[in-house]
Amino acid sequence: MDFDFRFNIPAEQELLWQKVTDIESIAFCVPGVTEITQLEVGPPARYEGALKIRVGPVGLKMAGLVEITEMDHDNHSMNLRCEGKDRKIPGNVKTQTSMRLEPAEQGEGTDLVIQTHATIMGKLGEFGQPIIRKKTAAVLSEFVDNLVKVLEQETA
Repeated sequence: MDFDFRFNIPAEQELLWQKVTDIESIAFCVPGVTEITQLEVGPPARYEGALKIRVGPVGLKMAGLVEITEMDHDNHSMNLRCEGKDRKIPGNVKTQTSMRLEPAEQGEGTDLVIQTHATIMGKLGEFGQPIIRKKTAAVLSEFVDNLVKVLEQETA
């Protein structure tokens, strides 16, 4: 399953890049993240984390790994690989994500462009694409809202 998102963020590109590359700080902008710990500085940098999330009628407590496989500071881009699974529900989620910052297509600020290929296996995969797509869009939208609030607080 593939996802493509573009969000405009009212921040200068360098400031936003500094924030999104601070994984241990930015992770808590993702709704439901309960912990994040750096395992290796890298490259590749590796993190272990936990996430509580509700998908449809099911509440999940995901545990997993995040690995930054490539980071290009000059071009403001990074690639991440994530794996997670719930302790009680059989199945897992694996994603490969490309994230980059671009000048805003419209208006001011910076565009955050996220492209993800997700493989959802086992019981988790039975939720169906429409439910998973809707949940992914909602989580990313809330992540961006939280990120904007953090940036506003830090620049105030």
